Amino acid sequence: IRGTLALAASAHSFELLVRLVKSFVGSMKDGSATHKRRTEKVHIPTGDLEDALEPQRRFVAAIRETLCDCVQCFETLRKTQRSLMRAAQNFLGFDTAGLDESALALLQIASTFFQAGDELLHKTGFDEVIMSCDRFMREFESVDALIKDRDEAHREFEHYNGKVAGILATPERQHSKSDRDRLERNQDKLIQAQRLAEDRREMCDTAVRAVVERRHFHARASLHAAIRCYVSTMAALGKNANFVAEAFRGELQEGTIVEVIGFPEESNLNGFVGVVSAVVKEGQYTIVSAAGEDGPGKAVRGEHLVPLGSATQPSGDGDGDDAPSSSIGSPHGPAVVLAPASGPMSGGCESVVSLGKANISWSAGSTAGVDSIAEILVGGAHAEILGPTESAGGVAIRLPASAVPGPVTVEVRMEGWHNYVAVQEHCFSYYEPLSFGFCGCNIELSCASGTTSNVGPSAMPTLALRNEGLVHGIAITAQSVPRIDSAAHLRYFEVNVLEVAEQKTTKTLSIGFVWPIVGTEVAGKFGRLPESAAMLQGGFIVGGDLPKVYLAGKDIGRVAGWRPLLDVAVGSIVGAALEQEPDGTVCLAIYQDGTKRFSVRTSLPEAWCVIDPHGVVDVSGSVRRVELRQGTSPPTERVQSQQHDEAGTSECPRQHADTGASTSTELGGSRSARFSP
Repeated sequence: IRGTLALAASAHSFELLVRLVKSFVGSMKDGSATHKRRTEKVHIPTGDLEDALEPQRRFVAAIRETLCDCVQCFETLRKTQRSLMRAAQNFLGFDTAGLDESALALLQIASTFFQAGDELLHKTGFDEVIMSCDRFMREFESVDALIKDRDEAHREFEHYNGKVAGILATPERQHSKSDRDRLERNQDKLIQAQRLAEDRREMCDTAVRAVVERRHFHARASLHAAIRCYVSTMAALGKNANFVAEAFRGELQEGTIVEVIGFPEESNLNGFVGVVSAVVKEGQYTIVSAAGEDGPGKAVRGEHLVPLGSATQPSGDGDGDDAPSSSIGSPHGPAVVLAPASGPMSGGCESVVSLGKANISWSAGSTAGVDSIAEILVGGAHAEILGPTESAGGVAIRLPASAVPGPVTVEVRMEGWHNYVAVQEHCFSYYEPLSFGFCGCNIELSCASGTTSNVGPSAMPTLALRNEGLVHGIAITAQSVPRIDSAAHLRYFEVNVLEVAEQKTTKTLSIGFVWPIVGTEVAGKFGRLPESAAMLQGGFIVGGDLPKVYLAGKDIGRVAGWRPLLDVAVGSIVGAALEQEPDGTVCLAIYQDGTKRFSVRTSLPEAWCVIDPHGVVDVSGSVRRVELRQGTSPPTERVQSQQHDEAGTSECPRQHADTGASTSTELGGSRSARFSP
């Protein structure tokens, strides 16, 4: 009941939001055609713009409130599902025979759905949209302060203007020297007040116009993003729930042998074994007839029936003890194993499915193997079965596409799949493919010659080779780096160093993130690429020699604990992680070969916070060729390094004059680390 109310509340919140959207659109259209889209720049009076501020503010505030309601509703739904599973677990711990085999099998399938749904409801993306709404509300507050200052300055101007006018209108008050001095003082104050009023009015007009003209951006970053996250979450939940509902509907099909239970003792129906001949009213009532008999049968509700097997299957030796069971609750059957165990969200790649031994769901007494596999579902979607592999026990499949990244459940269905189903959670994971798309003039991008478990589709350029010179070796990803964990706003990518230069040089690799330059039309959306990544105006970079940290093209500190000129060699795996902290700062961490070597924490320029960053690696100096790895995540060393940092390092804040960003560094690794300003 609580779960149903939570979903209803989230739907009600969005219904209220739709009403507000209609009101907002109406207020923006009423009374002036200047708010309609035009190709030419139209000057809108500031008064009209100020009238549009309040509807715009209410619009963003309502979206934020709606999303907070949805987050709370989804959290209630998650708690409800977990409570239900805990109750079932406690019951089965007390009475292991409390559920029949079929009900236990369906409970396991439902548990898999709840676990997948728990992660979906936790990673909705609402937190990011709420943060965007908070930034917009701060913009409105800033404009309100400017309007207040403007009005105050105007009142001061009117005050002195009235005093001067009163003195000039009374000639007898201008004869004495003190009267003339008073007039002169008030005239000077009037001039100063007039200048201040004009300056503040101009500042206010500029700020109001900027905020109102960003209303389309506000709408896309709030309303559009909110609905996208909501619908995507509902679609993913529905996709996963479809298989569960199908399993429940398929439990009592025509031809299933069932036993009647649960009637009062005086009833002669308990223990009656029959065959399902028809299903009425979506499974509420089932017609049961005695085996081998024709007739109208008995109408029985589904909860009074326990499936015993299919009437079309052999019943063993005939004594009923070895009759096939529809249970899939045995934890001792084959497990589902995929190799490779990860693939791109676009699908189309091949993988091999094999069956081993693990704690998964399988039919009691099943002798099924890969030869009898009828269909395979990856994340609820059907995979194309290509046929058995040369090695025994495997079947090749072509992976389906997935709408969301992350681990999924794989189900292998045999012939008569309602009796023979293998389910393995988190045995395959989807990732967002990442490739290079922008590069310096000395870089040649190419595709990998083959695919491995950590290499994406072969048609994507994942190799970057510097074919001449020592600089102009920037390589930027074509896509923004996807989030590893939407709740923590963590992004991560890494490269494999394939080749180093033979000649001696003091230049070397740099790595980090770069934000597109808004409005540029030169050399793509990152502007004309400089000779080194340290000079990128939208970059947050670590590296070089001596290694330093660069933000927006400016040096903001040295690096200790990691020196790529000496540490990076052929085969080195170098990764960069960017994590947004709860206080609004970001932390850039550098990993090499599974170990966290360095991290720096800073506040980014505000304009960067609404743009997704791309990954950047500077294939410079000592490094000649790198490969972009696919489907990666920060090593487990990350947690250990963070604990080491908290215990043995300190932070030294420093103010950067040009960007206004307050930065600090925390350095980890095997060497003693110290911040060098």
